[in-house]
Amino acid sequence: MMAEAIGIAFVGAGTVAHLHANAVAQNEGAHLVGVYDVRTEQAQSFAQKYGGRVYGDIDELLDDAEVQAVAVLSPLEFHREYVVRALDAQKHVLVEKPVASTLEDVQYLERKARASGKVCMPAHNYIYAPELRRARQLIISHTFGKVVSAWIIYTLHHPPEVAAKYPGVLRQIITHHFYSLLYLLGRPTCVTALASETRSPQEKLDREDQVALLLKMPGGALINLFAGFAADDQTSEPWTVTYKILGTEGGSVYSWRDNVVMTPRAGLSWRYLAYEESFMHEMDYFIQRCILNGEDPLSTMRDAVDAQMLLEATEEALQKGTTINLTWERNDGQV
Repeated sequence: MMAEAIGIAFVGAGTVAHLHANAVAQNEGAHLVGVYDVRTEQAQSFAQKYGGRVYGDIDELLDDAEVQAVAVLSPLEFHREYVVRALDAQKHVLVEKPVASTLEDVQYLERKARASGKVCMPAHNYIYAPELRRARQLIISHTFGKVVSAWIIYTLHHPPEVAAKYPGVLRQIITHHFYSLLYLLGRPTCVTALASETRSPQEKLDREDQVALLLKMPGGALINLFAGFAADDQTSEPWTVTYKILGTEGGSVYSWRDNVVMTPRAGLSWRYLAYEESFMHEMDYFIQRCILNGEDPLSTMRDAVDAQMLLEATEEALQKGTTINLTWERNDGQV
């Protein structure tokens, strides 16, 4: 461990915390100081596995001078409270996606983060994959010519007992698609969507297990976003998690299926190394580039606001059965 390693504490010891803990363990610039979870036994088990202390409450965690950064990995309904308290305590913050459940809350946290002078980074882990960072550079350099179409696809079967833990694929999964789109191609001009639940009457959860979106970009490119818990793709060219971008002079593809380990982990049937490694790349960027070097995250709290705007516009499109035109604010708050 380096002398200047950043001390980080976790709020929440659930499944995603294990992925973040592995990322911290492999980062020379950080060390895990401790963990707080309302489920004390779970926090104790987590600390036994990864090290660090168990805090009795959030105040004890925030009062610890060794803690310079806080990873907010709690259930969504507590994100706003814990992010605000961590920023008020002058801690850097990594907050799991989605940042909050409403646009108003995400906007508030974005303003709060900006005023704090501390790093507040949404855990938009997918885009920290080197392949997607490379794709963005090729896009902005116009190496592919004019981008005319793109696909972001997530097709992973979740049985009802697993899917029951989530609100549905729109809020659980498509958030990843939105911040990825914003990172790679920017803000769309309109969105239309369809959603369905394909489960049998005996297994229905009254929430969608498939969502398909079509968005249009300012230059005319059409963007296809799909997320489904209904089935796995075991075909010869699987669309498990796939990003494809096509331009007039070339294109790019990225797939989780390039490296697969046949061992279940984190609720998935197999280990997709691209998914696990995205947490390592994200943590490295948070520690090395943002905290220690003063750089902005690849996906900022402003992007989290935009992703939430896209989410709520999609919900409106589904409710009304129509295309929703999008009006964006500039980064200075002006339309």
